[in-house]
Amino acid sequence: MRPLGWMAMGAGLLLCGIVLGRSLPGRAETAGFDRVQSRELTIVNEQGQPVITLTGTEAGGVLLLLDPNGEMLAVLGANPSGGGLVLFRRESREKAVLGSTERGFLLQLADGAGNPQASLAATSTGADLALYGPGGLPRAALSALANGAMLSLMGSDGKRRVVLGVSPLDAGTVATYNETGQRSGSIPEY
Repeated sequence: MRPLGWMAMGAGLLLCGIVLGRSLPGRAETAGFDRVQSRELTIVNEQGQPVITLTGTEAGGVLLLLDPNGEMLAVLGANPSGGGLVLFRRESREKAVLGSTERGFLLQLADGAGNPQASLAATSTGADLALYGPGGLPRAALSALANGAMLSLMGSDGKRRVVLGVSPLDAGTVATYNETGQRSGSIPEY
């Protein structure tokens, strides 16, 4: 065979190898993108049901995580003050919220009806821990302030009944309140 024939046969075998190599099952191909632009991206599972949605809004991005039935289980998003995360329990719809606000940060736990059960807030002037009773009525609050601290205990109606505090002068105080919210006594007297 002449050299030109050998070259032609080699080129033919090379071409067959390339075509065969690209058509074999399981061969992974890679593609590169410098940029993909969209207002919304939805990722589906093997059954074609949406399980992740990424959306752009005026406040920023929002990521939704869904179960196969379309129930929202988590939200991560941007808001005008920063970012936030909401997690849901599947059966009861209880939720946990962590986010930034115009005053600082907030962590809140809520029941399935959306009523708060506990919250923790942190700001530049201090922190607050609040506990709630049935229906989301406040029952206790602990506040750490720039110049003191306060513990408030509430009645079943959510109104404060007792406040223990440390004044800006480092003096301990106790105040009691009646059912209408009026102070009924205090130590020291004031």
